[in-house]
Amino acid sequence: MSRSKHTEAQIIAALKQVGAGRTTDDVARECGVSKHTIYGWKAGAEPKRSPETASGSVQSAGAPVSSSL
Repeated sequence: MSRSKHTEAQIIAALKQVGAGRTTDDVARECGVSKHTIYGWKAGAEPKRSPETASGSVQSAGAPVSSSL
């Protein structure tokens, strides 16, 4: 994998500017990247959520299932 031309601090600063309301085009132009790169950085910065976690009905893997007889 190739190294990034931008430091983690630069990426975070760019994402904060977009989050504060600046347009993606303006931030991308200032950083010297495409707007698609900004979207990629944003997607990589957000935590992953699985469908099970989103619904809130996840049991832990080791939890026994009790059945009442």
